[in-house]
Amino acid sequence: MITFLFFLVLLFFYANATPLSFNLPTIEHNDSLINCTGDASISSQGIQVTRDTDLYNASSLQRRTGRATCTQLMHLWDAATGNLTDFSTNFSFIIRGNNYGEGLAFFLAPNGSNIPPNSTGGGLRLINENQTTASTGVNRFVAVEFDTYKNNPWQEGLPINHVGIC
Repeated sequence: MITFLFFLVLLFFYANATPLSFNLPTIEHNDSLINCTGDASISSQGIQVTRDTDLYNASSLQRRTGRATCTQLMHLWDAATGNLTDFSTNFSFIIRGNNYGEGLAFFLAPNGSNIPPNSTGGGLRLINENQTTASTGVNRFVAVEFDTYKNNPWQEGLPINHVGIC
């Protein structure tokens, strides 16, 4: 019994992680914590990851993508000790208009991650057409996707609008 309790105490001290914390209650045009690439931009209403459907015609919006990433590095684990860091996130977003794209993904990726060449909307521009999983290749990531268009054979049986974890 004492050995078991000692194990639980050790587990408690070593399993706990150091939490990360930062807050972005508002986002300004010159916010140095946000890096926008592709069509992404910061507007007075927040981050816009694609072109505004009110300003562009539908045909010019095809095959467009944008990405907004946080420039602050987040150390999620220590390879030497195996210690992990807890984190939580809260966000709100709006998908509006009749000409919206294929979805939106919130993702964690290694520092320096870019929009892969030859990526498609079916992979929400996180993977290219040659990469079939999120854990292989140079584009490793974990994501929560809010998918609004069914275009892949692996999505059979899913509703058009769905949430997925990649």
